[in-house]
Amino acid sequence: MAAVRVLRFGAAMNKLDARMETHNTDERQLLRSLEEAEVIAVRFTTIPQRLLIDLRTSEIDGPMIKVLPRARSAEERVRTLKKLRPRFKLPRKIAGVSWPRFVRSLEEQGGADAIVNQMAIVGGVPAARAAREAVDELLLLERREIYKAIKGEDYRTLWELA
Repeated sequence: MAAVRVLRFGAAMNKLDARMETHNTDERQLLRSLEEAEVIAVRFTTIPQRLLIDLRTSEIDGPMIKVLPRARSAEERVRTLKKLRPRFKLPRKIAGVSWPRFVRSLEEQGGADAIVNQMAIVGGVPAARAAREAVDELLLLERREIYKAIKGEDYRTLWELA
């Protein structure tokens, strides 16, 4: 099991902020969503799966983080959320964050730490551990997708080989 590092959320934000030389909108959107939104869906360009983060808690349920398949519509995502979190009302809105780079850049630029830390703040060590496992799953899915692209599995070339 992966070790879980818990920092103050502000420290994770500072770490991410320090690395935001030219790519400022994506990271800031992620940070803003983690601070303000109840439910966040993170989209990646290299894999079809989404990271769904639900920071709502109750006396019975802690926060939730899951790697889910791409939904065909917003309505499908809402139905999925209702099925996963039946004791909660539907959120007013689900914040959508697009991460247009590799999943590993989420790790390298501090975004993964920000997610883990916010989950720790809201739900303690078990929630932080779940967040770390979700990020690790995304990294594995990305490695598999890159391998498939290199091998030509499920991918077509633009040009024929001579």
